[in-house]
Amino acid sequence: MEFGDSGLRFELRAWSTSLIHRRGLLTSNLNFGIYQAFSEHGIEIPYPRRDIHILRPSGRVSNRRTRTSNSGSEANPIFTSGGLT
Repeated sequence: MEFGDSGLRFELRAWSTSLIHRRGLLTSNLNFGIYQAFSEHGIEIPYPRRDIHILRPSGRVSNRRTRTSNSGSEANPIFTSGGLT
């Protein structure tokens, strides 16, 4: 067992006399069985959240800014050759 990005990582060891020469099928069947059991018991697999910060050449973090159209009713991001400004 070890700590992962957003959960605990376990190692499962299994033995099969019928699928000894079909390791891929054995692994797939085990994974689907585990996923089905988790679903039946309301256990969800967490996915890590990543925040992306775009750095400007000066090294400062850029905040996403928007400009409004002439009507002022909709905001659109501004793209330049240097990225999002």
